[in-house]
Amino acid sequence: MIPLTASQIMAKLPADFGFYPCRSVVLIAMVHEAGQLVVSGSGRFDIDRFAPDAALVPPSPLLDGAHAVGVAVIDDRPDQLDVHRAHLRRIQARVSKDDIPVVFAYATPEIADGAPWWSLNDDGRNGLIILPEDLTGNRPIYRGRAEAVAALEAVDPAGADATRELIFPAVRDLDRILAAVGEDTFLHNETRYCADLIRDHPSGATLTPATAAEIAARVLHKNLADRLLFARTDDHRATAAFWRDVARLMPDNALRCKVLTLHGFHAFASGGTAAGRLGLEAALREDPHNVMTRLLHHMVATLGLRPEKVREIVAKLTIS
Repeated sequence: MIPLTASQIMAKLPADFGFYPCRSVVLIAMVHEAGQLVVSGSGRFDIDRFAPDAALVPPSPLLDGAHAVGVAVIDDRPDQLDVHRAHLRRIQARVSKDDIPVVFAYATPEIADGAPWWSLNDDGRNGLIILPEDLTGNRPIYRGRAEAVAALEAVDPAGADATRELIFPAVRDLDRILAAVGEDTFLHNETRYCADLIRDHPSGATLTPATAAEIAARVLHKNLADRLLFARTDDHRATAAFWRDVARLMPDNALRCKVLTLHGFHAFASGGTAAGRLGLEAALREDPHNVMTRLLHHMVATLGLRPEKVREIVAKLTIS
C-alpha cells in the first residue's frame, strides 16, 4: 500500500530536492514500514543528457534495500509521451534485475499548483497537483538546480571581509576559556552555546560579522568542530538553513567547506536527501580534501545510506 496520492508524491519533490525539478526523470525508492511503502530516497536525471535511445540506469546505491520504486517525469515539452515511456521501460528493465517492481509512473509538465499529471501506464489515471501551503518550511525552494547551486556558493564579500578581521581574536578567547574550565566543560558549554545560537536565529535573518566570527572560531576549533554536527538536532531543517546563511559570511574556502558540510549534513538528516547531496557537493568544491566532508559525501552519494544510518555513524565517530 502506498499512503501518498499521485499529487502528494509530485508535490513533495521540490522539498526533497531543494529546487523545482524540470525536464527530469525522478526515481523514487521505497521500503516497507508498518505494512506501507514509504519513500527512502530519490534520484534525479536530466532528460536533456540522454538521447531517446540512451540507457537510463538508476544509481545502484538508491536501489540497495528498496522494496519498490516509482517514477516521476517532469517535462514541459509537448509530444514527448513515447520518449517518457521509453525511459520508463529502461528503468523497469534495470530494477527487474533486482526483483524490484515499479509501482507507479507519473508525468507532469511542471511541479506547480494546479498542474496536470497523468499516468505513464495505460490505466487512464490523471489529476491535478495540489501544492501544500507549508511546502517551503525553513528551506528555500529554488526554480532549478543551477539556481540552488548558485545560492549555496554565494558569498557576501563585504561581510566576509569584516568577519575575517574578527575571527582570530575570537579563537584566542576560546583558547582562554578552554584553559580555564577544562575540555569536558568547554565542549559541553560551547556545544550548548551554538545550539542556542542556532535556535534563536530567525529564518532569513541577517547575521552580523561579529556573530559569524564567533561561529567561525568554533568551527575552526579542533576540539569542537565535529561536535557542531550535533549542536542542534531537534529541527534539522532550520539548522541547515542557519548553516547556509553562515556560509555566505565565511572568508575562505576551508571555512566555507566546513560550514557547507554542516549545512549538507542537516539538510540530508531532515529527509532532503538531494538537498543534502547538493550541500556536500558544494562543500567539496570549496575543499576537496576535507576528511569529514568526503566521508559524509561517500556515505550519502556512493553508499546511498539513509539519513538515520548516517546520523548513527557520525555520532559514533564524533562523540565518544
